Amino acid sequence: MASALAWRLSFPFDEAVEVLVTHVERDSGNFFVQINNSDSTKLDDLMEEIVSFASRSSGDSKAKPLKVGDICLAKYVDEVWYRGKVLGVDRNGFKIFFVDYGNSDFVASSDAMPAPDKFLTLPPQAFECELANVRAIGGRWSTEMLCQFEELVIEQTFVAQAVSLKTNNVLVLSLFQDATMTTLAVEPLISAGYLERTDDVLAYVQSGPNRSYAFLELDKFSFEDVHVSYCVSPNKFYCLLLKNSTALHKLTEELEITYREAPEDDYPLTSCCQDNPCCAKFSEDDIWYRAIITSESPSTSGEINVKFVDYGNSENVHISDLKELDDRFLELPMQALECTLYGIQPTNGKIEWPQDAIELFQTLTGEKHLVSYLSSVANNVAEVFLFDTSEETKDINFGQVLVDNGKAVAVKSLTDYKKGHNSQRRKSSFGIINLVPNSSETVVITNAESPSDFYCQLLKHSSDLDKLMDDLNQYYDALGDVDDTITLPQAGMLCCGKYTEDDGWYRSLILESYLANRKVEVLYVDYGNIESLPITRIKELKPQFAALPQQAIPCCLYGVSPSAPSWTDQAIEEFQNAIIEKELVIKVVSHSESQRYSVSLMETVGEEEYSVNKLLVQK
Repeated sequence: MASALAWRLSFPFDEAVEVLVTHVERDSGNFFVQINNSDSTKLDDLMEEIVSFASRSSGDSKAKPLKVGDICLAKYVDEVWYRGKVLGVDRNGFKIFFVDYGNSDFVASSDAMPAPDKFLTLPPQAFECELANVRAIGGRWSTEMLCQFEELVIEQTFVAQAVSLKTNNVLVLSLFQDATMTTLAVEPLISAGYLERTDDVLAYVQSGPNRSYAFLELDKFSFEDVHVSYCVSPNKFYCLLLKNSTALHKLTEELEITYREAPEDDYPLTSCCQDNPCCAKFSEDDIWYRAIITSESPSTSGEINVKFVDYGNSENVHISDLKELDDRFLELPMQALECTLYGIQPTNGKIEWPQDAIELFQTLTGEKHLVSYLSSVANNVAEVFLFDTSEETKDINFGQVLVDNGKAVAVKSLTDYKKGHNSQRRKSSFGIINLVPNSSETVVITNAESPSDFYCQLLKHSSDLDKLMDDLNQYYDALGDVDDTITLPQAGMLCCGKYTEDDGWYRSLILESYLANRKVEVLYVDYGNIESLPITRIKELKPQFAALPQQAIPCCLYGVSPSAPSWTDQAIEEFQNAIIEKELVIKVVSHSESQRYSVSLMETVGEEEYSVNKLLVQK
């Protein structure tokens, strides 16, 4: 494997620096500079070593042949040896780019040799640049203009301020005549009519990006269905709101189409300053995601640290894998909500969490559909309770689990979420219908698994549901197979599912996603039944069809339980026969921790009213 040259110096973005112009490109007007500072002597020392080495080693017939891309030592027309990179090879010699000065030249085969590793540790000293604040009159640099520019700047010292770094590693510099930074170096060319200013004021101080992402709008004291996308500790983790999963999925698809298919020169990064929005390619899946730059400047290897704003994780990304973010992708707020778990701290009293506590929390939150309760928001960080609500009998409070396992201590009450807010059902990202204890409602039963698990619809809302179903089916029946598809369904995502028995479209919530089998398990939220569907039979749910609250209300019969550990088939059949396709009345008794309404179910026959609860108990 060939030895590699250190990638490049990190050009300072937070200060003005003195630079020496070493070369001007005659075809583009780009120029190369070296930084004049205390490290400049390193190149002088290296050059002395190279000259000494070359005088002893030139003409060595045992040297390994050079190929394109190799780092070498090459003799320039001034008879001095310099570090270079091989750009081309033919029978007479090599085309060499001199990495410390920026110029290129053809060198005879006898005047180039492989560079020993000891000459590769110093990064290339030449930075390729283009001018900020000015542009050529007429849009193109003429030959005369380039000659005038070269004569003005070559081998001259100026003061420079970096404005941005392009994806092709070209620096955009404001170049000034002296340390007062009041007069551009190219002022004579402006006066002569070759160049014109692009800014009314010389913005030599980097002010940072004027574009930014919006934050999510949150409701305090509210429950949300969430998925933990990235976890650092119980005091720092990121949640995605499942009600936004369709919008995020669509954004991800549009980003991938836009940036995967774009020519290499499209969407060049115009600024790599901190907090600048960008689009970055994630190393684990080579997919483009929205990000924000978090490092102050590129590293010597050309990497920039970014945070993926829709997931919460960070990564060092090479500048070649960063692109300018199109303005249309700024509209959706950042989807990763930074959170801290309510009311707990490490048992050792320190700020840092021990590894075993972090691992337990990561195990609790990994790959699950969870529920959060928002207590407060400060500096865009949400303090939340976090629950697993998948068990029928109780909600699992993760803060309490950490305390019970000796991994945390409670510094606040871990039941504060119950104060005045425990009546909200937390099983779906659709709106819900809340029933008041001691109230009565006329209903129709839409699905019954047992007396402990059935769903009903309020008859007074039937016309609203009928209109929704008409509009829904009219829209989705008109779609083609590839329209509004969901290619990467996730648990908790809202969708529209095509029911197997009647091929009708119904609002649905994805409960499980089996990507290997290309299937999902969905709950038909207006009826209460569950079905497994191939991905081809689900579509994105459009916002206009999500406004009506979930019509299926989960219930159980009050005061009724099976005589055996579970309901017998006979008892279930008798219950279904007693209620299906009948207009009944429910009397709400209470709202359970499992989010089901405990009800008395009444049937009126003639002038007599019968209790289904009592009939089942008597049998």
